[in-house]
Amino acid sequence: MLPSSRVAVQPSEIAVFDFLSDEHVHLPFNEGYLRILRAAYPHDRMWFRGTKGHVERLAPRVADLADIALQSCKPFETPLACRTIIPLPAAGRRGGA
Repeated sequence: MLPSSRVAVQPSEIAVFDFLSDEHVHLPFNEGYLRILRAAYPHDRMWFRGTKGHVERLAPRVADLADIALQSCKPFETPLACRTIIPLPAAGRRGGA
């Protein structure tokens, strides 16, 4: 029989960034993501960075979670020439002429 061993887990830090969010976009997703991370890593310190309006709206939604620092940052911006534009098919359109 092997002796039982206990591994001491050192708390660490988890950083989550959402530079693309605006005030309302991604709120449910980011709330759920932070809740899942907190449940999976209950002893780790967590940081969330997002745009100012997003952080202001996310804060009350996760106020019950321990040890999460929410801070605002500048949004991610790319020059227009660097953006990829993906055309979406017309709704209900079928093949053929």
